[in-house]
Amino acid sequence: MAPELRLPKPAEISAFLLHTFPRVGVKSASDPYYRVDKVSLATGVYFRELHTLIATGGNCLERPLLPSGDKAGTFAYDARRKRGKPWLYYLNHNRPLELGGALRADGRSIEEAAEAVDALAELVADALLAQGKRRHTVVRSVEDVQRVGASFDLDPGELRKLVGVVRGPRLEPNARGADLTFHTVRGWMHERDGVARHVIRFDVDWNPAEPITQVLSATIFGGAPSLD
Repeated sequence: MAPELRLPKPAEISAFLLHTFPRVGVKSASDPYYRVDKVSLATGVYFRELHTLIATGGNCLERPLLPSGDKAGTFAYDARRKRGKPWLYYLNHNRPLELGGALRADGRSIEEAAEAVDALAELVADALLAQGKRRHTVVRSVEDVQRVGASFDLDPGELRKLVGVVRGPRLEPNARGADLTFHTVRGWMHERDGVARHVIRFDVDWNPAEPITQVLSATIFGGAPSLD
């Protein structure tokens, strides 16, 4: 029987944030800028050895929650807590070193990661591409684009240009490591900013390079969304 998973206490996450994001004049992890109120376990995500946590509370956290407007952050948690090794990785605020560290600690080879490439693409989109409220939704086909933009007036000509172009995520090994390619729709609530292709180049130690983004359509989502 597997031992029961012990989640970090909110105070531990707060102390981590204080250390990771120091702020002039703030020295206490109980300050509202750092204070975490709740830690919960996320499911259905990429990691195999690590665990994905959602922490809510601190104002320094990046991801807004609806409808409350509370702040949240995504963390990778290594419950093994090996001495001298990181045990917590913050996966927002575009922190590529944190993402690379978490992927190394999780221990998947590139070949093993390719078997979970959809979940990997969603993890990377959230960790490296999101900017504040604006998130990237991974799409795997034109039908996905239509679904994500169902409440908008879609430009038929722009949509036809994407047929056979928008495809599912793929991880391709090479001499440097591997290239992860995937497509997204970017937006927030009732806004959509277009469809793009992203290439993330990882080295053999899972360190990601700066994302390479190609906008495939900036005008496909026209008109105000329907609220029906």
